[in-house]
Amino acid sequence: MRYYNTGLPANKDNDQAILSYIMVNGLHYVKVNPHLQPYGGIGIGVGIASPQSGSSFSKFAWDLKLGLKIKPGSVVGIKLQAQLFSVVQASGGGFYIGSGGAAVGVSSYSSIYQFGFTGGLCFDLDRMR
Repeated sequence: MRYYNTGLPANKDNDQAILSYIMVNGLHYVKVNPHLQPYGGIGIGVGIASPQSGSSFSKFAWDLKLGLKIKPGSVVGIKLQAQLFSVVQASGGGFYIGSGGAAVGVSSYSSIYQFGFTGGLCFDLDRMR
């Protein structure tokens, strides 16, 4: 959606684009102390885009996340997280042999990036016993 300088939408009531993700992620926590736990993660999966009603396409997607888990108690905590999602539009690679030796190259480009902040309550279920 594009905006004019007036702050009004350029295509009011005609926004039909939907972007969904199916991702597999891994997280790693760094235990600074029992109450603060920074973490980072990376994921891969599928980005599903539906630019118009009735049509959609799916592409390879990846994501990165950084966050902080704040635990004032032993069971309940708060998570604050920044994340970056990207849908890869094209990728390729090659194996090169020449007079200078051999090399392998992989390249890709993305035109869809999504950045966001999130937060919520978290519960350590193993501590509830």
